[in-house]
Amino acid sequence: MNRIKLKTLLLALSLIVIIPLQTTSYADEQQPATQITVNVSEKGKVVNPELFGAIINWTKNGEGAADPKTGKAYHSFAKMVKQLGITSIRYGGGTISATCFDWKRAIGPMDQRPMNRARDGGPGQPSTFGPDEIGDLLDKTGAKGVMILNINRDDVQSAAEYLAYMTTPVSDNPSSDPNDPSYWADLRAKNGHPKPYDFNWWDVGNEDDLTVATHWRDGKPVEVGEHTTNATNIKSALYAFGGTTLFENQDTIGYADLTPSSSISTGTANQDFYASYPPVLPESQTVYVNGTEWKQTNNLKTALPTDEVYTIENKSGKITFGDGTHGKIPAEGSKITITYKSGPHGGFVDYYKALKAVNPNIKVAAQDGETGFFEAMGSTYPYDGVAYHPLTDGFPKTNLPVDEFTKELFIAPGFQKTKLSNMQNEIDNYAGKHVPLIPSAYGHGQGNVPSTGDKAFHLNLSEGLLNASELIQYQNIGIPLAHRFLLNDTPFNPDEADAPTARRYNAAIISNGKDDNFVATPSGLSIEMMSKLGGMTQVGTQVKNNPQIELAEGASSSSVDTLSTIATTDDHGNVDLLVVNQSPDNDVTTKVAFDKYTHAKKAKVFTMNGSNIYSMNTLDQPNNVTINNSDVNIGDGDFNYTFPAHSITRIELE
Repeated sequence: MNRIKLKTLLLALSLIVIIPLQTTSYADEQQPATQITVNVSEKGKVVNPELFGAIINWTKNGEGAADPKTGKAYHSFAKMVKQLGITSIRYGGGTISATCFDWKRAIGPMDQRPMNRARDGGPGQPSTFGPDEIGDLLDKTGAKGVMILNINRDDVQSAAEYLAYMTTPVSDNPSSDPNDPSYWADLRAKNGHPKPYDFNWWDVGNEDDLTVATHWRDGKPVEVGEHTTNATNIKSALYAFGGTTLFENQDTIGYADLTPSSSISTGTANQDFYASYPPVLPESQTVYVNGTEWKQTNNLKTALPTDEVYTIENKSGKITFGDGTHGKIPAEGSKITITYKSGPHGGFVDYYKALKAVNPNIKVAAQDGETGFFEAMGSTYPYDGVAYHPLTDGFPKTNLPVDEFTKELFIAPGFQKTKLSNMQNEIDNYAGKHVPLIPSAYGHGQGNVPSTGDKAFHLNLSEGLLNASELIQYQNIGIPLAHRFLLNDTPFNPDEADAPTARRYNAAIISNGKDDNFVATPSGLSIEMMSKLGGMTQVGTQVKNNPQIELAEGASSSSVDTLSTIATTDDHGNVDLLVVNQSPDNDVTTKVAFDKYTHAKKAKVFTMNGSNIYSMNTLDQPNNVTINNSDVNIGDGDFNYTFPAHSITRIELE
């Protein structure tokens, strides 16, 4: 009896091993209901390699990417960026940090760089990971760069100088005039990098269609810059054409410190405070100390000890008080506020013109995705792209239990495809030509988590599947460039002194922020799976009888497709088929059929997966989600393949 049981058990085990490798056609009654057909003759667009980009912050040594002693990216970090196939890096961060950054404080010898403004409401930070350091990372990885311009506390001239510093070739006879681009190229060379950096896109601002990012445009409109088109949305008109706004009794800020205390007098001599959004229109300002108006003087040295006076630099917005001998010192604890006209500021059209004058080969993207901006620009004023952030588009409600939340995640890619397609049509209609829409910060908004409130949810395998499905839909509608939010961060090393929300869990690479040790998250690994398709030509795929993931009542859809697919071909006729199985639970056995294509009998198969859809990689357990590969015999012609639950599979066919 024991011998019979053992024999039966061995037979059963042998069948378990054989069935997943079964790739020849079954008899008709055994054929799977689901079929993926690859139409190799149905050629689409080339998959732009820059579709596989990501965003990096400059703060906190590039959020742990760089050695604080040198400012240069750690070797392992650069190696992992290259491994994942990150082809475009958007520098500066996001609305919180990029819109405060002063690039001139972040170049030159490390020990001579002043503190930089890091985020509204936060303290200043060292400028260790500056323009030359991100340029060095591009050199090491071969990625291209996208630069975010600070249009809220900087100006058009500085933006043009920034572009010159980063991209102008060194001249044999550099000028000593800062208005000449060769001056900035020579300065870059003196700072150790004669060769220009490969920054091919320049974003004018960041999320300037959101309330949190309008900054100087939050003031009361005083004047809009000259234009000849119809502009009915005042904030979009100010973004497009620049102008002047009025702020009343606004708190001042510090040189680098943007905390609430930066507007409070310490009672010391010669204190400096700053208007938040310079330039200050001459003679428009009133400065208050604890609500009492003080008077402007042109020279503090002529002031008496009791004179309540200050000086102001209109361009920088710097307000300076006396030392007690020449001008009164504001009492300790006094709040310094200012009423002023902010401007005149340049608008997008001014930035576009100035940047193109320095380097006509770069592309300049707008950061306002509102109809009001498209209307204001019309077909009269050029722009090369529109950057938009679909971080909240189509995602589940946060009151859902984790299992339902996970399933409803996969509504987002289809939702975004429809929304972005409609936006693209609107842009093209107003512009009178095709102007690409760019998801310059995609992924999954940090605050969107299940009812458990677990922020680490953004590190699990479902995020990787979501990331791949989003990229597939972006390719389907012809998106040329996209950036994952974020490239890297230190989620398990919170720093409350920086900001309670500063640590982000939706990064492609994580670290402890202290050493050369980095781990790829599922979203990062999904980019590695997808980026292999870069440069190849998309071909058609159809899924027949795609199994459905049933969703709870109240969801925006009753169900969502289990399989998400894309296929490509190269110049040699090789075909790659990539399949995302979004099901948390179910494998899907599928017939893979081809239209007019003959392939070799053996294929290489890459599979990204973990033990369950909530698997995640951590610093202590970096391999819970991995990419494995194997050679599989698939025979001639069509074949059957089982795509495991919660996986991404790429089949390479020759």
